[in-house]
Amino acid sequence: MEEEYRNWQRGRAEKYDDDDEHAGTKRAAPKSSSSSAPKKVKSEAGDTDDVLDDGEMKKLVKKNTVNKLTIPKLKSWLHEKGEKGISTMKKADLVSLVEQHFESVMDVDG
Repeated sequence: MEEEYRNWQRGRAEKYDDDDEHAGTKRAAPKSSSSSAPKKVKSEAGDTDDVLDDGEMKKLVKKNTVNKLTIPKLKSWLHEKGEKGISTMKKADLVSLVEQHFESVMDVDG
């Protein structure tokens, strides 16, 4: 029985020794072509080019779609209004703060 086992081991060793040419090789990286689109670069969080004005923000509050804005846009708008402590707030808190701002403005105007 031991002899059968040794023969089995030798057969397996011979079988898998031939596969060494495929063992541990990596696939080639895809070649980039000049026709592919360039990578998109995310803008900095501090960019204020896209700061909404009060009229646009008011429309979003009335439509109840403030929560669709990005966090950087919410933060930049609130920063423009002089709000403090917004850097550590979660999105829901930022949205709530924007809505509170317009509620207080509407109470004064109304």
